[in-house]
Amino acid sequence: MLGGVEEAEGYTIKEFLPDVATRAVASLNYSSGTTGVPKEACISYHALIINVEQFIFMRDLYRPYNPQKPEQRCVGFLPLYHAFGQLWTMVIAAKLRITIYVMKQFVLTDFLDVIQKRKNQSLSSRATNHSHAKQAPGSCAIRP
Repeated sequence: MLGGVEEAEGYTIKEFLPDVATRAVASLNYSSGTTGVPKEACISYHALIINVEQFIFMRDLYRPYNPQKPEQRCVGFLPLYHAFGQLWTMVIAAKLRITIYVMKQFVLTDFLDVIQKRKNQSLSSRATNHSHAKQAPGSCAIRP
């Protein structure tokens, strides 16, 4: 249950000291067991923040600086239990103030419709999604 307005207004965010941030669990991600038995991985706040900062740095590395920061829109179709889907949808998009349209599941025709309708400038994807798009009838060449 969510707390009331008074509880929300009185809430303060705990400040983590660096040694606590490296040990405190921010997220539990579950592996598919690709290299063995499926298991959960405990992701610390420190690791989560470092991952976000590295992603943003690499994303913007070769882009010209634009102080105007135009509105950005993105379509997210990776499930929220997927490590990158979780990281992008819940942390990176919020930090960068990007409007994100989250799909319930990846269906190529729905995906292409969302891109066309919402005029998304970027996509969070993985190689398997690119191969789906390349195999679709009438698709154009897509480079990962």
